[in-house]
Amino acid sequence: MKHISRLILAFLIILVMVVSPVLSEVIISPHGGSVSMDNNEEVTTDVTLTNADDQGVSFKIFMRDPPEEEDERDGFGRDVDRNQDAPNRDRRGNDRQEDGYEWRDNEEDDGPEFEWLDIEDWDGARRLQPEDDWNSGPLAFEFDFIWYGTRYNSVNACSNGWASLNPNNRERTINLPRPPNANAPNSAFLVNNFDLDPRQRGSIWFYTNEEDIAVVSWIDIPRYNNNQNNRSTFQIIFYASGLVKFQYGPIVGHNGGESGVGFESPNGQVGATIAFDEGGRLEEGLAIAIGTEEMFGPAWLAAEPDEGEISANESTDIELTINTEDMEDGIYESRVVFELTAGDDEAEQWYVETSVVLSVNSPTFSVTGVVTDPAQEDAEVTDVQVDVDSYLITRFTDEEGAYAFTDLPSQEYELTFSAEDYLPTVRAVEPDEEGGDIELDIALLHSE
Repeated sequence: MKHISRLILAFLIILVMVVSPVLSEVIISPHGGSVSMDNNEEVTTDVTLTNADDQGVSFKIFMRDPPEEEDERDGFGRDVDRNQDAPNRDRRGNDRQEDGYEWRDNEEDDGPEFEWLDIEDWDGARRLQPEDDWNSGPLAFEFDFIWYGTRYNSVNACSNGWASLNPNNRERTINLPRPPNANAPNSAFLVNNFDLDPRQRGSIWFYTNEEDIAVVSWIDIPRYNNNQNNRSTFQIIFYASGLVKFQYGPIVGHNGGESGVGFESPNGQVGATIAFDEGGRLEEGLAIAIGTEEMFGPAWLAAEPDEGEISANESTDIELTINTEDMEDGIYESRVVFELTAGDDEAEQWYVETSVVLSVNSPTFSVTGVVTDPAQEDAEVTDVQVDVDSYLITRFTDEEGAYAFTDLPSQEYELTFSAEDYLPTVRAVEPDEEGGDIELDIALLHSE
């Protein structure tokens, strides 16, 4: 079911960030919001970015889980399923710094979808000519791919089920060691690494759309000296966003007991072993995604477009789509992060982070009210900033001094009211037992 959004978001924020002598002003409307939906629905709403400055601004948008969701529970009472045979999320890579990568599989709620790409049927796909223990050399993406902060534009594929982003790594190694490993090849991806031989059966393919996706597929490749009884189909996908995805088709005659699966950084110092000679781990329909936390984002929220440029004194609309297909009842939050860059030299860059809160068949309530000035015969006060403590959602009062928070999950909140020349005011609100909406009018006192 698809319909126009019921998500009521009324907000105008002007963010001024001065990192250099140039003043940049970006208006984002609205700043976060909350919505209540049933199962298997889809809604859309627009966010407008306005560049009020006299120079161009570029933007990128990504989603990330709020900090609370890094634990086994997401902070809002919803269980997060885990693959019990896999390591905990915080042990999935030994680099947990700003550029740290992690992996997730499709056995988890927040993992990737399995969507096999039949590139051998696509226009522009190349069937490679492999030999035993063979390396393709650089296969050009025709777009830039950033991996641990290093820029690449090609991949080397080995017939033995691994790939490397380093164009100089022409090794034909049969079995790579557990990643990470400082020895070449580096920037390595062990997709299904063991002794494979494509000479008698199977094929290896490469495809790029030259814009934002590149794929290497190993199709029905037999094990060395066992070309009928032990065969593997799998692929690696590189996305321009920086995300990497392994996918596994039919696995015949084995269960991954000889396979190495993992990834590493350009210097081979950090990365993760996902599976190594671990029988039962690989199976048809498995998908594994590798990326930073920001690259994953929630499956239920998407932005289109997620990057672009805004000319001086121009605006652009971003469509947010919220989809509750196959979601369990409960409360979900995602952070929407706007990366903004002013000018061509990237001398001025900043981030704006907001919350989108989704209640699926879960109680919600609204808080509305009017802000007045008792010193001015209860005149309405405009442009009062109203913040809710549990989420990154902000509202400003309109010309009649009114504000509104709609579809907030039922719990206690603190609202903070602030405006120039007035004292900040904090009020607690909580729905009653019947869960009714709340009217909260505020009288602001002057600071002097």
